[in-house]
Amino acid sequence: AVPAILIKDRSSYVAVLLSHIILISKIGRKSYIKCTDGEYYDTRRPELLIPEQLRDQFIRCHQGYWINKSMIKELNHDEFILNDDFRIPISRTFRDQARKEFFSMFRD
Repeated sequence: AVPAILIKDRSSYVAVLLSHIILISKIGRKSYIKCTDGEYYDTRRPELLIPEQLRDQFIRCHQGYWINKSMIKELNHDEFILNDDFRIPISRTFRDQARKEFFSMFRD
């Protein structure tokens, strides 16, 4: 199976490839899915949207942000800089875990 997330965007279902997902963020009661080729919305929270088998492909760095690890270019003290130079804050609550997951990407 190809790694993808099934998104219910309005009245249709869209299979979005993991390799196209930049980040998933919580906006109000919806999830915003920013992709390399567009954007989508889903009524489910990010934790319910991301299938269990793909959880390790994302870093949760803030109450409302889950970032695709493959889209991270740089780690500053309190933010990730993504490949498209978009900056995502890292909250104090998630800082230690996010940094640990980031550095573990470069081991093995």
